[in-house]
Parts: sequence; C-alpha cells; structure tokens
Amino acid sequence: KNVLHLTVMTIRIDQRDESNVINSLENFAKSLRGVCQYVINSANSSLEEITSPKISLEPDELDFFDENTLVLKIKREPGLMTFHNNIIESLSAYINWDETPQFNGDERRRNLYERYASAYVKEFYQPHISIAQVSLDLLKDKEFNPNFFSGQSWNINQFYLSRREADGWKTVKTFPLQNP
Repeated sequence: KNVLHLTVMTIRIDQRDESNVINSLENFAKSLRGVCQYVINSANSSLEEITSPKISLEPDELDFFDENTLVLKIKREPGLMTFHNNIIESLSAYINWDETPQFNGDERRRNLYERYASAYVKEFYQPHISIAQVSLDLLKDKEFNPNFFSGQSWNINQFYLSRREADGWKTVKTFPLQNP
C-alpha cells in the first residue's frame, strides 16, 4: 500500500542484524516516550500531551526533486532534527559497509557516508514528503495552489522500519511513540 511518509534515514544493513536493529529502535522509542512523559508530567499538562510526545512536522514549500517528483519540503525544526540524529546514532553500529560511492569528490558528503552509510544525513538531510510524479507543466495550471499546505502541521506518533524487497517496500516493524 502507498502511504505518505517522511524518510528519517536510509541505511544498508545485513538482514541477519535485523532483530538487533528492531531491538535498538524499540529501546529508542521507549526512551523517547519516557523523556517526553517526564518533561510533560513536570509541566502538569493534559492527558493527551502526557501520552504523546510532540515532534512536529511543519510544511515549508512545494518543490520538485528529480525533475518530476512533486514534494512537500518539511521545515528542519529542532525536534525533527534531533529525532533524525538520534535514529542515526541508534543504528550506526549495524551499517553494512560493502560499498562506498565517491560523490564526485565532495569530501563533506563522502565523510558523512563513511560515518553513517548515507550522504543524506545531518546537514544534508532534506525532510520531505513525496506527493506525486508529475510534469513541470503542473505549475502552469491555474488550479495549482502552491500554498495548499500552508498553516498545516502534523505530529509524529509512530515510525516504521521498512525493508526494500523485489516488489517494493515492506514494513518490518512499527514503533509507536505513544505510551501504552
């Protein structure tokens, strides 16, 4: 099934390490819930806030990637960036180092890849939600509204570990960010 999603990190791991990765992400999700509950409890907040950490996604602008992929860029808010960086740190022990691209001499990207097995992390992370494959002519359509998502925001309430297979992406495990 196709659902809108925001990729936090892409990592190559040996499938034999999958259960260790799942354990690491479960511990990460539990620690996030515990920290959020402690902070929110100390502020005497409502039950809804106590059971759900607030990691907001705020839209930035519509843009095109790869010439025909319409994306909604997401603002690089501190909560999202901390979430991204903590996931990276949680999974760095499981990186499969079988290949290292050269990145056309871009030393900063290569250094990131050599540390995290991805060149699209940290300062190069571009949070976005892919909307559709479209023609650039869409921008000329009088009904196209580039501000459609302005003023919207969403909270992250779960994240997924997915694996690419021959027929597409398969969700391996869902990690809730709400207390049970």
